[in-house]
Amino acid sequence: MGILWLALLIIVFQIIYFVYLNWAMNRTVIEPFDVEWHAQQLVLDSIALQTKQQLELKPFNPNFISDYKGYSLGMSLEEIDKLHAYREKNHFVNSAAEFQTVTGVSKQWLDSISVYFKFPQWTSSSQKAQLPKKQDAITTALEIKDINTASRDELMQVRGIGPVFSDRIINERNRLRGFVHMKQLDFIWGLSPENIANLNAYFDILDPVVVLKTNVNTATLDEISKIPYINYRIARGIVIYRSSHGDFTHLKEFENIVNFPLDKLEIISLYLAF
Repeated sequence: MGILWLALLIIVFQIIYFVYLNWAMNRTVIEPFDVEWHAQQLVLDSIALQTKQQLELKPFNPNFISDYKGYSLGMSLEEIDKLHAYREKNHFVNSAAEFQTVTGVSKQWLDSISVYFKFPQWTSSSQKAQLPKKQDAITTALEIKDINTASRDELMQVRGIGPVFSDRIINERNRLRGFVHMKQLDFIWGLSPENIANLNAYFDILDPVVVLKTNVNTATLDEISKIPYINYRIARGIVIYRSSHGDFTHLKEFENIVNFPLDKLEIISLYLAF
């Protein structure tokens, strides 16, 4: 008799459950996908992203705009390719007007982005004279020199750069076989923004370093791990991603690599080939 009551109770609970489930499903309203709203949202997201990127922009040398940097700034592939073709001939852009002539960017683009252009200080005599006011007598007499040939003593003449920092700069320069971009000073441990600003005031890359680029689509794990700022773990992630998704075609794909140093992507791109 007890078993009969238990079976009956189970049946009653099942009926109540299915009745409630059917009632809840009938109350659920599935909203249709609004294509027009979605398209407008994509546009708004794109504008917001561009605005954010512009707010985060820092002064940079337009001669070293990478594919990723150009894409982020809103340049077309044709405009980026024109710049790279010009640079491959060992030519340098020395003004915003010349940049527009070489790449063909619009005046509207140039007006909004050129304010962030930072050309080497040797491109005009007026720029050479723009030295920080608060420097000691020894540093004031310093002329713009090539960071890749600077001696230990020359580096130590800059305010805030003592023997420890000068040795770190030279060691990093030797490890990289020459700096390809002044921004690489940002990645040297211990250098403050003030130290870097002082170094940028008196040093620049006057003779571009010839970089043997690594084809990330054909290189081995060991070869990729030797690219500056990429360790073995990151190189392994690149190889695994390449095996799963095919060849890399754009720098933005590196954002999918776990622990990839995105803050160094602009510099790493100078060592890459596709």
